[in-house]
Amino acid sequence: MPKYTFYHAKYKIVTAVIIVSVLLSIASVGFAAEIDKIKYITFDEIKPGMEAYCLTVVEGTKIEKFPLKVLSMVRDFKPGRNAILVTSDDETFLKIGAVRGCSGSPMYINGRMAGALAAGYAYAKDPLYLVTPIEDMLSIGTAPGSIEQPHQTNTQTLNIDFSAPVDLTKTYDKVMSDLQNMKNTSGQTGSIALVTSLPENVCKDMAGLFSPYGMLPVSGGAITSSYTDTDTTEIPYKPGGVISIPLLSGDLSMTALGTVTEVIDDKVYGFGHNFLGYGKVNFPMAAGKVHTVVASRQMSFKLGQAGPINGTLTFDQSTGILGKVGQKPNLIDMKITVNRFNDTQKRVYDCKMACNRLYTPSLIQAAISGAGSLMGPLPSDHTIAYRIKVDIDGIEPVIFNNISSGTDYSEVIAQAVGTVSLFMNNPYKTVDIKSVEVEMDITPVNNRAIISSLELSETKLKAGQSVDISVILQSNRTPKKLYTSTIKIPDNLKPGKYSIFVTGGYDYERVLRKLAMYRFTARSLPTLVDAINTIAEIRQDRLYFVLQLPAGGVTLQQERLPYLPGTKTMLLSNKKRTADIRPLNHWIENSIVVNKAVLGSKEIKITVEK
Repeated sequence: MPKYTFYHAKYKIVTAVIIVSVLLSIASVGFAAEIDKIKYITFDEIKPGMEAYCLTVVEGTKIEKFPLKVLSMVRDFKPGRNAILVTSDDETFLKIGAVRGCSGSPMYINGRMAGALAAGYAYAKDPLYLVTPIEDMLSIGTAPGSIEQPHQTNTQTLNIDFSAPVDLTKTYDKVMSDLQNMKNTSGQTGSIALVTSLPENVCKDMAGLFSPYGMLPVSGGAITSSYTDTDTTEIPYKPGGVISIPLLSGDLSMTALGTVTEVIDDKVYGFGHNFLGYGKVNFPMAAGKVHTVVASRQMSFKLGQAGPINGTLTFDQSTGILGKVGQKPNLIDMKITVNRFNDTQKRVYDCKMACNRLYTPSLIQAAISGAGSLMGPLPSDHTIAYRIKVDIDGIEPVIFNNISSGTDYSEVIAQAVGTVSLFMNNPYKTVDIKSVEVEMDITPVNNRAIISSLELSETKLKAGQSVDISVILQSNRTPKKLYTSTIKIPDNLKPGKYSIFVTGGYDYERVLRKLAMYRFTARSLPTLVDAINTIAEIRQDRLYFVLQLPAGGVTLQQERLPYLPGTKTMLLSNKKRTADIRPLNHWIENSIVVNKAVLGSKEIKITVEK
């Protein structure tokens, strides 16, 4: 079969495909109250040996007819689910076999629609397909409570413990672990090929994140594209035509492509199996085109791309997907700017992301890693100066300005994904994330440093005096460098022994958590914002100097009650109280910029005399 290469100005979004899936997760399926027997033929009317045909696209947007023959009626293929087994002796189908991307191709018998191609068999010598009966597909979205709502996302949430102190790195690790351990609703690993503009090495790294959804990221080349949003009510979909789900669109893309089964008014049915199997969803929907069919001994697939987003996928069930033309999906703007040492220009990638509690974190990780890697992998010695801005409707933007060195993109990704995951899954109030912006300035140097030595001007002082602190930092392949700072002892500090901590940003966060855990604890949306901002303000390129003072007073939830009389402190600290009450610690601190990602910490004791 010849390969086809096409370009049309209407279709500007990057290459994408979808696999032919095995008939997916088990779910109870309701039946449409009535079915038009003139237009549709039901499962019980179909007999083995009947001649049939399907409609699908193998080139451009041209819908073609391919002959089929009913081999058998497969009752209870899954509990409560029937399927139709068909084959084809068409020369094209015999050559390319089962094709990923034919999912949803409508099958007709005597001019009546019977169902949609939904599953193929890898390595099969003959083109065999299982067909989802049309009555099962038309039941999508008809169950009680299945009411389409604009901007509605799936009700599933990530299992984040909001009673624990906010920790973006731990949140990121937990989210990624949970996603990787999620049940694969497609029933088969890699049953959907997600062709993307991201490079091959990123696809391999991301395979573990997308496999729980039954997806396998496949690089289709580093191709940039533009994004077009439209609220047109024109119906660009036809049975047998292309339907696509652009999860990430624009200058970076991740898009699944399948086939339209039926169009009724502004409703579009497709796939013949589920996409992710979430039920009610809100994903962008677009038509599309096919460049060519890539033949494979295992299972062929359609190589194609999406058109302008002009609708919303509203239901994702075991027997197919249902979208609505003209309904705008809930999308998040994403902009990634990369200024890289081995590139002649600063590159800006403008994208739109699907808004989904479970899926958006994976898209953010893929986009950041992909944008940074389009000019090649990072060298072992590297430093990233980055800025992250998460803009939320009605809330001041959360902004990170920091550096990381020798850790790839992990710190940038952890802070971006951790922040977005916390906001999207918070139990306090639904928020609308408007945009995520990431800027990265990448240099081929190791900018890490450790605290080599620490000295004080004196270790015995009196209240009101100052102590000079000298710190030597040891960097990789560079001379040691001396930094100094001063801390003034409070005038009213009681005699005794005290600790001074000298730390880099990583360990300063640990010290701060020990001294002021309330600043990292969220009990409402405003305190969640405060906790994330506390983390965002900690810089890795600073030396922090902390003098711990005696505790005084208590913290009641997030409220500080300093220097309470002892009797009141005892009453509030009673273990029978349900409120979170802790001693209120006090400290003095300052910091200096060192332009190094400082690792480690040192503690030194001083004595305050009478």
